[in-house]
Amino acid sequence: MDKNEQEVPASSPSDASEAQSAKAAAHELTLQDVAAVEPSDTTVGTNVAEAQAPEEYQSMPEADDSTTAPSENTQVAEPTALVSKRSKKPSRKKFVLIGAIATVALLAGGAATALLIAPTKAPVQSNAVTSPGEKKAVAKMGVAVTLVDGVAEYMHKGGAWQTLAADSQLKEGDSVRTTDARVVLTFDDGSALRLDANTGVRLDSLVATNVKVAHTAGSTYSRVVPSERSYTVAVDGAEYKAMGTAFATTNDTEEKGVQVYQSAVKVKGVDDTVGEGKQYYSASTDAARKAKITDINIDTAAESEFLQWNVSEDEKQQQFKEKLGVLSQVRQRAEEKAKQSEAERTKREQEAALKAKQEAERKAAEEKKKQSKESTNKALVTRGIMSISLNGSSVNWAYTGKAIYGYKLVYSKTNASPTFGVDSAVYYSDQSNTTGNLPTKDIPKGIYKIRVCAYTAGTEDEPCVDYSNVVTVTKK
Repeated sequence: MDKNEQEVPASSPSDASEAQSAKAAAHELTLQDVAAVEPSDTTVGTNVAEAQAPEEYQSMPEADDSTTAPSENTQVAEPTALVSKRSKKPSRKKFVLIGAIATVALLAGGAATALLIAPTKAPVQSNAVTSPGEKKAVAKMGVAVTLVDGVAEYMHKGGAWQTLAADSQLKEGDSVRTTDARVVLTFDDGSALRLDANTGVRLDSLVATNVKVAHTAGSTYSRVVPSERSYTVAVDGAEYKAMGTAFATTNDTEEKGVQVYQSAVKVKGVDDTVGEGKQYYSASTDAARKAKITDINIDTAAESEFLQWNVSEDEKQQQFKEKLGVLSQVRQRAEEKAKQSEAERTKREQEAALKAKQEAERKAAEEKKKQSKESTNKALVTRGIMSISLNGSSVNWAYTGKAIYGYKLVYSKTNASPTFGVDSAVYYSDQSNTTGNLPTKDIPKGIYKIRVCAYTAGTEDEPCVDYSNVVTVTKK
């Protein structure tokens, strides 16, 4: 009921019945009185009061003006006793009596009508003391676990910790804690309490009109559906009451307080409310923010992964998406930072790739220079004449030069002039060695052409020099 409406008490059936009976009796009496008066003499209103009484009645005393309506116990005389015969003229006293009766009838009718049309008063919840052992029912909010992303636990009051799973139902007094998980608790009215990793909460009260949450550790985000119910989050003795709000609370070793992103929060014991885009910390290592209402740093907020996740969760629901408050600025700044970060990352990758290429080229140049220097410092093969001859299945050779890096015995079944680097070869590193053979394994039987050359070991452009004559060997 509106506070400006006047409450009309409900009437009982007996009161209405009595009022109707009084109205009917008064109405019948009035009709009989009027019928006893000459038609020509029954004027209405002030004309009746001003009619000249017969001379024989002019000396009679006037009626007392203090005449009031009869009470419920007053007996009304029969109509015939209040009027004279039709042939007689009505007296002034009779007119007064008729007027009084008409007034009574009108008042009774009005009262009855008021009683009949008055609205019935809404029933009021009884505050009567209940009988011993009987508990008064109190409406409670339900809380569902709608997301568990990682490892989390819950505990009933006085119980032990248990693994928390999605679709679980929590009740008043339950506690929830996370390790490497994020959890979403959804209330019956659609409000959400979201927990970051390493966070703890306790549902102290789920009374439908007075929800209270104790935030024991970590970071939480509350998205509250506007209503008449009270929603409060307590952090280490400080109480933050929502006013249709999106806000986050922090409880760690460095800070304990609240940041308000949409609407406002009332802090118990603080005169001013913490408005949208503001923050309040009851404890902080930063003296400039402790026990003061200050502005939220949008750049810092945009770097919070937990806050960005909450913005994305809010945007999934239309009722929250339309009431982001300063979170719109936080999201925009986060997008700008993401673009800047991506551009910087791309630039760093390009610079790193260029640097790696330059380093590779530098090393290659140094290696080539080193090899060139080494090859310049190495001794070269002393040129001479190479000759070979058969000795059974073996070959003997003689060299007039100095093969300081050894010899290569080169062989081929198809090439009439076997060449090192093109055809197969057997290496003899000792320059004093002058006898060689075809490999006994890994080559098929057949006729092979053989030559011997002096190996240069990369000291010259040609890998092998001073080739001998060709001899033919049959492998059986």
